[in-house]
Amino acid sequence: MGRFADQGSNNFWNAAQACCDFGGTDVDDSAFLRGIIDAARAKANIDPARIYVVGHSNGGFMAHRMACDHADVIVAVVSLAGAIDPAACEPAEPVAVLQVHGTADETVAYGGGNLGSGNFPSAEDTIAQWALNDSCDDTAVTDPTAVDLAGDLAGAETTVTRHENCAPGGAAELWTVAGGKHVVNGGASMVTRLINFLFDHHR
Repeated sequence: MGRFADQGSNNFWNAAQACCDFGGTDVDDSAFLRGIIDAARAKANIDPARIYVVGHSNGGFMAHRMACDHADVIVAVVSLAGAIDPAACEPAEPVAVLQVHGTADETVAYGGGNLGSGNFPSAEDTIAQWALNDSCDDTAVTDPTAVDLAGDLAGAETTVTRHENCAPGGAAELWTVAGGKHVVNGGASMVTRLINFLFDHHR
């Protein structure tokens, strides 16, 4: 949840052109969150090789923004139902990125779209952009076995694709939840998988 509220009293992060500073406040949430990270590092024994950001929806957009703006500090991010702002992303070094997105997302469409203030790319294009940023292979490969990620969907509904041979520190991975809505009900097993992705990446 963002630190400011819009005209409809909804808290938001100013993460991208498309999301979600609909009132045009131009608040610098990227610098704000970097300040929190720096303050925490100054006061606590935090492993600089394992600084991660996770966000959903507007927070997912913000996770991408933090990876774009602060790749010198952010090691890996997980974005659930977010998207990159490709015009504003020039990371200083590779970042490991996981995008989790449902194909039936009714809010942030899997295939990209417009939220009212700008366009956002598809989940596949988002990860393709990170593959470019991280100097990975252009073509993604798909794991042979699907994953049962969503507890409210029958069977193994999630396809895992990734761009391989990334530069050291980089990763570009997409988990496509077939039939998944904006909020994927994954439960404890999904949380474990997400944490494992993060812990697998460090500097």
